[in-house]
Amino acid sequence: MLPVDLPDAVRDALLAPLVDHHCHGVRRDDLSRAQFELLIGESRTPAPPGTTHFDTPLGAAIRRWCAPVLDLEPHVAPAVYLGRRQELGAGEVNRRLLQASGVVAFLVDTGLEAPDLLSAAEMGRHGGAAADEIVRLEQVEQDIADTAAVAVDYMDSLGEELVARAARAVGLKSIIAYRCGLDFDPSRPSRGSVIAAANRRLSDPRERLVDPILLRHLLWTAVDVARDRALPIQFHTGYGDADLDMSRADPAQMTGFIRALQPLGIPVVLLHCYPFHRQAAYLASVFPHVYVDVGLTLTHTAAGSARILDELLELVPFHKQLFSSDCYGLAEGCHLGAVYFRLGMAGALGRRVESGSGARQTPPASPTWRARATPAASTGFDRSRRPVPADFRGDAPAPARAPGAAARSPETPGRRSADRRTRIRTAGRSSRRRRGSTAGRRRPGTARPPPRWPHAATVPAPRAPAPADPPPAPRRRSARPRVARPPA
Repeated sequence: MLPVDLPDAVRDALLAPLVDHHCHGVRRDDLSRAQFELLIGESRTPAPPGTTHFDTPLGAAIRRWCAPVLDLEPHVAPAVYLGRRQELGAGEVNRRLLQASGVVAFLVDTGLEAPDLLSAAEMGRHGGAAADEIVRLEQVEQDIADTAAVAVDYMDSLGEELVARAARAVGLKSIIAYRCGLDFDPSRPSRGSVIAAANRRLSDPRERLVDPILLRHLLWTAVDVARDRALPIQFHTGYGDADLDMSRADPAQMTGFIRALQPLGIPVVLLHCYPFHRQAAYLASVFPHVYVDVGLTLTHTAAGSARILDELLELVPFHKQLFSSDCYGLAEGCHLGAVYFRLGMAGALGRRVESGSGARQTPPASPTWRARATPAASTGFDRSRRPVPADFRGDAPAPARAPGAAARSPETPGRRSADRRTRIRTAGRSSRRRRGSTAGRRRPGTARPPPRWPHAATVPAPRAPAPADPPPAPRRRSARPRVARPPA
């Protein structure tokens, strides 16, 4: 698959396992053709009469790169491909495609949990990889709005729930671009304005949150939690479905907020970015805490993704370019994301080496090395390598991994949401009388947890705990002899 004339150092780096630092669960059930085509592309609508979603860059890429993983010839007809999918069954298809991607860890955005989607643990089990959770802020807010009784309850419970969820996660994510756009006021809203907005919100909590004041409050509450736990915050920017106003999804519009976070040392990850990937590269080049990733752009532009990666590398610092597939519903998205990331990087680096602007011996800070090491280091995962699928090396097909390899115990679909709501109700009752959120605060004298992001040097060092007071001196007994009391 990779060009034969690549330098050995570059080839080895491209064949290293990847960390998919932003993805979603894939469907656990067998899909009809209509269901499958709805998951090709971001329109989420059927193709016009007489056409098919297979006639898109993504549809062609599925037939080219995913068909061989299912033991088919490249470019088979859509009916043949879907028939083979039905024959193997969803479980086997998911295992083959997830393991073929060469991913060693899946960081799963659980904001789209549904019974028909694999959980984070199941993604790891099917892919023979580690797996962990990315917490979607807006989903946490929705759970709180469903259970809070009054505005103060809402504020306190939101902070407490974010702290609880962040304790078992490796990152936070916001889709504020979908809700009010990235041109929001970067300042922290006042407590009075938040209480007034929360009262309006609780009058109809089932409505989707679009209030800019509450969205900013949610974001700044997450900032407090992220700073305390040294977690990154991911932001959807650029390309998305029809619910997105693209003109308000340019990451350059949130420059004020990015600037406000710089003294706090909180990593900001710009996801997807297209067609604003050059603006994202600029932000990553001028702000030390900003990272960039073109994510689902790779799969949806398919053969054109190499040009987008090349444009991103015009300016982005090599160590700040991350990898993700943003696969959702179809395991094909994960495999194609890895394929086009490796092919695009191979083309971009090969052209630089050929022109003399790049060294044939890849330095440790090169984009290929960081694509493997940065996400792993940032999330605390072991960098141990596993064999990259033979399709990338040109070898014979590798045997399928045992279904239980490197597995975590799967979660029962829907159970986590029920447990979460029970915990939220309990927390709301206990904090009803409180005045002020404790989100992100540490107990006096406790140290900050170890950072999970490579920019750790920019995080202020924790203060040394205050010396403890000396223990009180033991009380001395009186020297006078004890006199027995006479009987009454």
